[in-house]
Amino acid sequence: MTALKGLMTNAERFGEEHYCNADLSAAEYDAMFLQAEINSKHLYNESALMKKKWFDYRYMHFVEATYLFTKYYIQAYKNMKTKTFDFQRGPHMSPFKGFKKDEPQDFLKISDRETVGMYRARCVADKLGINYEFYNDFAVKWCIETMIWKRSPRPSQLYSKPLLEDMVEAWRERCDTSMQIPDDERYELSMGVQGENQEDFQEWLGGQMLNRVHPEISLNTYMNIRPMITKENAIKHVGQQHVDKVI
Repeated sequence: MTALKGLMTNAERFGEEHYCNADLSAAEYDAMFLQAEINSKHLYNESALMKKKWFDYRYMHFVEATYLFTKYYIQAYKNMKTKTFDFQRGPHMSPFKGFKKDEPQDFLKISDRETVGMYRARCVADKLGINYEFYNDFAVKWCIETMIWKRSPRPSQLYSKPLLEDMVEAWRERCDTSMQIPDDERYELSMGVQGENQEDFQEWLGGQMLNRVHPEISLNTYMNIRPMITKENAIKHVGQQHVDKVI
């Protein structure tokens, strides 16, 4: 249970379909990861990634985040199969073996190579600060369209250098053309949560606004209609001249 009134669970926020083991305790996630016995040479500095990852995932244990990342990989795979192979069978197909039809799929119970691939792909997404759904949709589509692989990419193929170069540019374009806002309610001022994550988000939000021709339009939305940035941070990150137009 959450201590914040009105705060959804992660399962509620991101949807339960193919999302294994949502909302467990940190101790449970630690035990699951240790049991998987992933070679330490494959591990990333999770504390450093926590400060870079997309804002929705900064309150999640890294194991739960990998389960969520896996959900979006499976979803992108199904979408690709539906469009390119069989629109009836595609929604029920899986990139992994050994699971029953439509069974939630545990990335810690697939082959060791695939487990490491999913873990490392999620870490790369976090390092780049990219939304998991966008990351997987782009990666699967890119791999098919470039014809580097004649089948859908495996987890270890989700972070090749050419792919990431194009993905970073595509994510930048997405952010420049439409405001990217986290779903987590803790970034809304009405929740009363204050901390480093909120400060980082408000700085990032201000940067998005300044990329617009008329920053005051989005500033009005996120100061007055759906408050997500304080007046002080708006002045600091967007500018007094723009704030004056919306207060």
